[in-house]
Amino acid sequence: MLILKCIISFLLLSFLLYKTDLTLIGSALKSANPFWVIAAFLLHIIGFLLSAYRWQILLEAQGAKVPLEFLIKSYLVGIFFNNFLPSTIGGDVVRAYDTIPFTHSGTKSLTIVMVERLTGMFALGLFALVALFFGFSVFTQIPMVWLALSVLLILFVIFMAALHPRVHKFINTFLEPENVGTLQHFFTRYPFLNKITEKLKKLLGTLSIYQQNKRVLVIAFFLAVLLQINVIFHFYFLSFALNLPVPLLYYFLIIPVITVVLLLPVFINGIGAREAVYIFFLGQFQVTPAQAIAFTWITFGMVLFQGVIGGIIYALRQ
Repeated sequence: MLILKCIISFLLLSFLLYKTDLTLIGSALKSANPFWVIAAFLLHIIGFLLSAYRWQILLEAQGAKVPLEFLIKSYLVGIFFNNFLPSTIGGDVVRAYDTIPFTHSGTKSLTIVMVERLTGMFALGLFALVALFFGFSVFTQIPMVWLALSVLLILFVIFMAALHPRVHKFINTFLEPENVGTLQHFFTRYPFLNKITEKLKKLLGTLSIYQQNKRVLVIAFFLAVLLQINVIFHFYFLSFALNLPVPLLYYFLIIPVITVVLLLPVFINGIGAREAVYIFFLGQFQVTPAQAIAFTWITFGMVLFQGVIGGIIYALRQ
């Protein structure tokens, strides 16, 4: 599967580069205003602080006190692993692993990271819905937009259901030994089902803490909104650097859709898919493929640079 994903990314990127004049990509890169590129890069510092603080309060609600500096470094290490893992969420598993010594549970650590990631996704979904409400008709006929919003809506419904006490009670009752006993021949034949049941109980136990302490979720969502606004301005500064004729407000719709697309585990760190979706969406504003690829390569270059820092941090702490 890993080899297949590498092939898919390679073929898609090769096709896009074959259809685009490489000299035009180089010219677009050279034309980038360094002031706005640096300004966009510096926004990552704000992003790391907001992200780490959001993660920290979610951990504290579970009784795990983790230094902010440690979480920032863990984010950078996660970016390092994201650069060669099959999807853009591979680093989340690494971050969850980092906090196991504080939570004393891999399931709990992964659930916390999942909640943190989802608050950011829901903030992006809210931006996209508001953008559509204000009549961004240029995107309303694009199936990819509605598909991405549908995915976010389904995730939101599942998340809210998982937080509901009645759902917890129903699932925990169903997983009681006397109830599981009726399916015991399956559990005997497939021992891994017992592990899944145990981990599901831990996951629900972790979520129940947030259900009892909704204030933490509200704060986490507020921080996610601030973080995603910061992300959108990051991309807008880069488009300003390349003099792309894309209004700021349209990024509130473009970025959520692209984020969902890049979550698909069929590419290596979104390579190929990233270029394709930016060519498509920015092309709605007469941005040339060469400019769109230059735009993505600058953003990807920043991610690679952060990944190098994360790799150094990971190497030094071994």
